[in-house]
Amino acid sequence: YLDLTEGYITQLALDEDENARYRNPLELGQYIRSLLVDKDKMYYIFLDEIQKVVEISNPYLPGTDEKIGFVDVLLGLMKIKNVDLYVTGSNSKMLSTDILTEFRGRGDEVRVNPLSYQEFYTAYGEDKRNAWRDYFTFGGMPLVLAQKTSEDKSRYLHTLFDGTYGFFGTLFVDSITEAPFRQFNTIVYGHHMKDGSMLASISKLTDPSWCDEHPQLELITPDNKYHLEIWAFLNQPADSSVYTTNFHDTGMQADYLSFIQSRAAYTTDVSVSPDDMIVLLSTCVAAEGEARYIAVCKMVPWE
Repeated sequence: YLDLTEGYITQLALDEDENARYRNPLELGQYIRSLLVDKDKMYYIFLDEIQKVVEISNPYLPGTDEKIGFVDVLLGLMKIKNVDLYVTGSNSKMLSTDILTEFRGRGDEVRVNPLSYQEFYTAYGEDKRNAWRDYFTFGGMPLVLAQKTSEDKSRYLHTLFDGTYGFFGTLFVDSITEAPFRQFNTIVYGHHMKDGSMLASISKLTDPSWCDEHPQLELITPDNKYHLEIWAFLNQPADSSVYTTNFHDTGMQADYLSFIQSRAAYTTDVSVSPDDMIVLLSTCVAAEGEARYIAVCKMVPWE
């Protein structure tokens, strides 16, 4: 760490192999506390890729299901008066309901967005006549500017943060949606991955008791933050009429909600009306060819 006039700066990149031991939450907490030797100075702690810290069984409570993860470590460090804590993360695990609830009101969120075209154009080092072409094709991720060829740019965009190739892409909104997450119905598609990523967990909703234990998801858009309260679960063919997004009046929206109810394996106690906004999360059913699992959720803005 660096010795400053009024304190110290410590940074720890948890995605690097030399810091692998600190992916154990107990090791991480012990290490950070070992640095706090001067009670009269501030310690500015930067933890990068915090989601690499795994959840482990609590060794002090054997025979129980009690777990310890990075949330416990961060909550403990936040209570130390001479610690100023900064954390980054880069996947959906950071956005789970439990984590967001734990930190609500206890810190500040800083959103890191891709470059706007103006920013991209200003930093573009090649012939600026090609700037729009590259921005339109490859987007505004800052490191795109450091890639020399189209092949390099494409490879970078398809490579996940841990260095593996993201062949299967990402979640995506139905292309015919006119105003995603601002209209009555938005459909989001994602693969049913064997490793449990993307929308694979939707298959767990076949068990209503799992839905009771996990009644909502979290959605963060550039405009707002929403709870996604699960209202209905369906198993439908890929060409089902449930895949409809654009409606012209509330009467059509009411008919659509009735159609969902008639096809649902079950619905929950969540109240949904034609005046609400809903999101359909759709993924394939591995064992049934063209069948699809669908979770229908009500969008509720954070308070």
